[in-house]
Amino acid sequence: MALQFNCSSCGRPIEVDDELARRQVTCPYCRRVVTAPAADSAGVAAEGPAVISGSDAALAPMMPAAEDGPAPPTNWPATVALLCAAGTVLCFAAASVIVARIAFDVAPDGDITTHQSEIQERFLHHPAAVLLELGVLVFALGGLVLSIIGLRRGPSRKWQALVGLAVCGLITAYGCVVTIASVLAGGSAGG
Repeated sequence: MALQFNCSSCGRPIEVDDELARRQVTCPYCRRVVTAPAADSAGVAAEGPAVISGSDAALAPMMPAAEDGPAPPTNWPATVALLCAAGTVLCFAAASVIVARIAFDVAPDGDITTHQSEIQERFLHHPAAVLLELGVLVFALGGLVLSIIGLRRGPSRKWQALVGLAVCGLITAYGCVVTIASVLAGGSAGG
């Protein structure tokens, strides 16, 4: 027969075999060690809620009662990967705005292909350009690493890791393609 009682730490219902009455059991929700109360003939706890034992007794009054079950396990790498993706997008957008402003200044007629080298040169000398490029690099690479760690850390918050992986991966791939194209264009023009 089963013994039913509420955990005195989190308030969630616990059900254990009646042989465990007055013994220490672990709450499946909050993972606290509690002492199961004695059972009456109906299998319901006769002495009220379970008592927290050991060193956890001092912490029990400070712990808030869980209302909707246990908190999901944290997956901080996935959350930080999502923040890195946001930082990457912000830095990339700010750099794009600077390039667009320079392009409008250099080529008011809209023909940027003939002024591409001048636009690139003016962007590289812009005070914020190096910081923005460094920000894109750090956020994108950090987001990639943390996304992979977040995907390997269990089921919680995997969507954050997937979004971080997609955004940081795409921007990293774009950066690689642009770098390769610049190297190839520079090599063919110089040769």
